[in-house]
This record gives sequence, C-alpha cells and structure tokens, in this order.
Amino acid sequence: MPTQYHTLVFGNGECARSLAMGLSGRGLKVAMAVAAPVADKLEPPAGHGDTITSWAGTHLIACQGQPGDFQLTVEQDGRRMVQRAGSIVVAEQPQQIPNFAVYGLSSSGRVLSISQAEAILLDGKAASTSGGAIHILFLNDWNEHCHPVTAARMLRLCKTVQQLPNRHTVYMAGHLKVSVEGMEACCQAAKAAGTMFFKFDRQRPQVQMLPDGRVQASCWDDTTRITFTMTFDYVVVDEKITPNSTLDHLSRVLRLDRDLHGFVQSDNVQRLSNATNRRGIFAAGGARAVMSPEEQLSDAAHAALKVSEFLAGLDKGELPRVEIDTARCARCLTCYRLCPHGAIEMLPRMTVMPQACQSCGLCMAGCPNRAIQVHDDQLTSALQQMMTEEAPRPMNGPFIPRLVAFCCRRSALPARDMAVSAGHRLPDGLVVVEGLCGGRFSVTHMLSALEAGADGVLVLTCHPGNCHSECGPTNASRRVDTAAQALALADIGAERLHFGTLAANMGAEFARTVEQFAQRIASLGPVMSEQTMRRS
Repeated sequence: MPTQYHTLVFGNGECARSLAMGLSGRGLKVAMAVAAPVADKLEPPAGHGDTITSWAGTHLIACQGQPGDFQLTVEQDGRRMVQRAGSIVVAEQPQQIPNFAVYGLSSSGRVLSISQAEAILLDGKAASTSGGAIHILFLNDWNEHCHPVTAARMLRLCKTVQQLPNRHTVYMAGHLKVSVEGMEACCQAAKAAGTMFFKFDRQRPQVQMLPDGRVQASCWDDTTRITFTMTFDYVVVDEKITPNSTLDHLSRVLRLDRDLHGFVQSDNVQRLSNATNRRGIFAAGGARAVMSPEEQLSDAAHAALKVSEFLAGLDKGELPRVEIDTARCARCLTCYRLCPHGAIEMLPRMTVMPQACQSCGLCMAGCPNRAIQVHDDQLTSALQQMMTEEAPRPMNGPFIPRLVAFCCRRSALPARDMAVSAGHRLPDGLVVVEGLCGGRFSVTHMLSALEAGADGVLVLTCHPGNCHSECGPTNASRRVDTAAQALALADIGAERLHFGTLAANMGAEFARTVEQFAQRIASLGPVMSEQTMRRS
C-alpha cells in the first residue's frame, strides 16, 4: 500500500523547504519530490526526519483522484510507484538566465552572471590582471527590462563588492530600478562607498572584450560631454528570471493554468494567493511569480496556512451538486475539456468528483446532449417562475419590455444590489436570474427566456481575469453569439441579446447597462409582434 501523505511538495529550494517545515510544524506528514537526480535520497531538514520524506530524481507520470486523496504515479531510478497525498504544492525554484547576448558579450572567466559573481567576487577568488586594484563593471537593464528583484540583487552585490578592499565598481544602467524596499538606501550607500553610476536614456555604451579577457567600455557622458573609455577586470551582467523547465511538465500532468510568462497560476485576481485552478493543488514562491528571497519565505508561510485550511475543510462551503446522467452521456469528453477545475474523471463512465467540483456549471452549459444537471435551487426556481408568469402587456401607454438578466452571483448580482442600494431605478420589466458563474448559462436558457415571453435577454458576467472559473466570461460570450445566430435564423433580431461584464462594485454601470438595453428593446417592440409583422 502506498504511504498516505498530507502534502506532496514539488521543489527543493528555500521556499519548498520552508513550506515543508511549516507544514511539519503543524503535525502534517510531508513528502518533497525533487526532479534533479542529486542523490538517491535527500536528507530531510534537521529536526523533521519523522514528518518529512525527500526523494531526488523524481519524475511525475500521472495524477488521479480528487482533493483530499490524490494518487500520483511517480518514477524514480526507472521504478514506478504510486504515492497518495491529500494536497499538492508546486514550489519549484525559477531559473536565472544570464543576459550575456544582450550586451554583446560571451561567458568567460571574467564575464560573469550575478550568480557567478557572488561566488567569485565575494569569496576572494577575484584577481586583477595587473596585480593591483580590481575594477568591476555592472551592466543592468539596457535593452531588455529586468525585473526589480534582479536589479535589487545587482545593487546589493555592487554595494558589498565596493566595500571590500581594492575593489572599484562602476554601475551602468538603462533604468536604475530602486522600487524594492531598501534599494534607494542601498544605492546611496554604494555611491558613498565609491561606486560610479551611469544611466543611459538613448545612446548606449560600446562594450568589447579584449584579447587578455578583460572588457573595455566606452560611454558618452551628457554632463561633461566627454567620451570615457574604461577597462575592467570583471563584468557582471544581469539575469532574466524565468519559470523552471520542470514547471511545463508539472502543469501539463496536473492540468494547471499558467500565466503568459509560464508561471503556475493564470493572470486572474482570484489566484493572487497560492490557489490554482484546481482545489487542493497550490503554487508557492518562484513557481508562481518572480519573488525576492524574502518574499518567497513569506509566501511559503502563507502557502502552509492555505494548505492547512484546505486539509481542515475550511476552504469550501456548500455548493450545488453536479451530476452526469449516464443514460444520456455519449462520452464525448466535452465536459472533461470544459472543466477548469479538473473535476471530471474518466472512469468506465464520466463522473464528477465532488471534492474537486466548484459547481460553476460550465460543463452543463456545454454538454451537447444535456446529460449534466446542476442542482441549483435558486436558478431552477427563478427559471420556473419566469416561465409561468405572464408578461405584463399594458393596453394603453408606452410599451414596457420584459427583460431577463442572467447574472453571475459573484459579480453582476452584487452590482445589481449595489445599484438598488444607491437608489438607481431599474426597468420595471426586469427579471434577474442568478447563477454561480456566468458560464453556467446555456444557449437553451437564453432561447427559453425569449420563448417564455422575454423581449430581450442580458448575460452579465465577471470581467476576464476576475472569474473564479477562469473561462466563464469567454464561454458565456460564445454562447450569446451562438444564441444570436439562432435568432437570426428564426428571423428575430440578434440585438435582443446582450453580453456584458461587470465587477461586484459597479452598481452604477449595472443600472446604466440595463437601462440602455431597455431603451433599445422598447424601440424594437415586443418580440412576438416583431415575428408576426415580419411573417406578414
């Protein structure tokens, strides 16, 4: 039987180790999986041998199961084994790529990356070709903007080196970034110790390697209007911080969304903490963003808290139940592809894993055979009431259109409540139907509303990048377009449908949106009258 761990941590940097120790301190059993084959078995952190197990050379093959009971197939030394864990944390260190080519240089014993410079210049291994003082050039942020974390690391190194005996440093920057806490003081301290700073807006210095390995730099100084030519014993170039190459594989096997840079978390405000698109799987430190060492340790502590809350069942409230009717299911895998939370399992029959499901309803709205049902009592009762109520049709006076607004419960619905609280008057014929996610509403919902007597239908969701289900707004927008095409085929104007996005605090925008839509529908007249007129 495989060992049951509370948490499996992928990574072996300071963030991963700090996270493992934080979980171990809470009495949890932790396994640390390291991709690099550094040893047959890594030693656990001191004092945590009973609760932390470490493996090296571990390759993830597959991940099955659901939050609270993941079954992970891993390979080590050519041997496959299944490990069970209640939760997973991806905490791989980022990789740092030296920007030698950006400055027209190649790596050598005297052209160093930051990491190499920290080992050589601070450990007394540096030597001058002339046997005297050592002159060091720092190149930072010329043609490619580096991250402030990298700039801070460069500035700290420059200050520390300058304060050593017989060291003379020059710092040439395209943009001198001091946004990280303490960097302005660090810059001033380096200047006071003797570092010369040059900043270039347009004309960059000319840098070339000399036959003896040293580097010569020529630069134009705008103040003195003189070209300076200096020769350096060592050159330190900045680095580009990118996701660890292991992240690509882990994200595919674990089915995790990534941002535009490849870090494990999408560009979504709902992922600002350590959450990913899958419940029970978290991201920490350099696996989810570029962070300073101090920020990574702080993030490790926060991730440990989030994991503990999940394992204690404090992260999920009561949600509507989602079921697949196996008699209707054609096993087309649409639900598997649509689910953003990895909650659909392909057993002999398609199954919804309740611990992973977030009840967003994207699978139901996209199921071509209507085999999925979300047991949302509020949505069901609102739809039934809308279908049974007779639309008000005044005999005299202006036409009052009947509007149905399908609203996301986390964004458009609070915006509606805010509009009412602020005193905005909403159209008399407005009926609001709420769902847990905007992607919950299907083409059938929209067309059924018109069939029940609605003159116009709105679908109002979260802004892109602000959706708990990640792709709710995108799916809802596509379904509105599909419904509009159906209306066009039925000779009903597609302008009777409207898609929009709102934040929860946009009460005034909600009122303005529905009022403008009501005016548009009022000018079109009743939907049934339009059909009758066109057919005649």
